[in-house]
Amino acid sequence: MGGYAHISNICDFIAYRFPLAFYAEVKSIKGNTFPIKNLTQYDKLMTKKNILGVISGVVIWYYEKDKVVFVPIETVEQMVNEGKKSIHIQKDYYRLLDIPSVKKRVFMDSDYSVIFTNYIHEHKEEIVNKLKELDLL
Repeated sequence: MGGYAHISNICDFIAYRFPLAFYAEVKSIKGNTFPIKNLTQYDKLMTKKNILGVISGVVIWYYEKDKVVFVPIETVEQMVNEGKKSIHIQKDYYRLLDIPSVKKRVFMDSDYSVIFTNYIHEHKEEIVNKLKELDLL
């Protein structure tokens, strides 16, 4: 329904796995760098930033390199603020999360649960405190 009858989705993929919501734009690129200007959903994904239990960002498939990474929107924002023009396949010092993937004939079979696991690990204390506050724990 993206763009059909004036409907504008925030991104390509939305998922929920208690207690997390996940918003991801999905991109593929031939080379080893993804131009940030091609992330046209940047502003929409930024609206989900800093909301406890919400993960937003871009999944990039570097298909010539058989590599899939998740880039949190906070990392994209940091790159933009530092004047970076693209997201390189190498991690450098930016927070890119490698998605475990196995190449099938053409496409990758990827385990995206690592995104949820990573988020819970990084925000465990905040999540527990919020669940206690809501009397859910």
